[in-house]
Amino acid sequence: EVGAVELAIKNASDAQIEALTELAEQFKQIARQKKDRPRRIETERQFHGLILEMSGVPLIADMQKLLAALFETSYPTRKSPMLDDDVNERIIWQHFELVSAIQDRDVERARSVMRAHLKYLLMPEREID
Repeated sequence: EVGAVELAIKNASDAQIEALTELAEQFKQIARQKKDRPRRIETERQFHGLILEMSGVPLIADMQKLLAALFETSYPTRKSPMLDDDVNERIIWQHFELVSAIQDRDVERARSVMRAHLKYLLMPEREID
């Protein structure tokens, strides 16, 4: 996704950026309710899926679906911040910062935010900075 974000910035339509903003807002509302983890995770997938779709390369977007299935089956018991209610504010901030970088067409900032976001989502709790 770090590599795809440059293509997303280059190819994203205003409507796609608006949809990404709406997904960030939906995630914020769901996360702050602290009730519906499956919906939070699905909204997170939609957010990242849209960024990959914005790349304009269907293969990149399709790969996300395969990777999501792999992570679900390979790491079902893995501790992830995505499952912790108290870390959602950081994820919310990262989503909106990523949207802002894409709106500004700022590739380096978007890459930096995406790297930090993915590290935060994928690393076990004890390894997160």
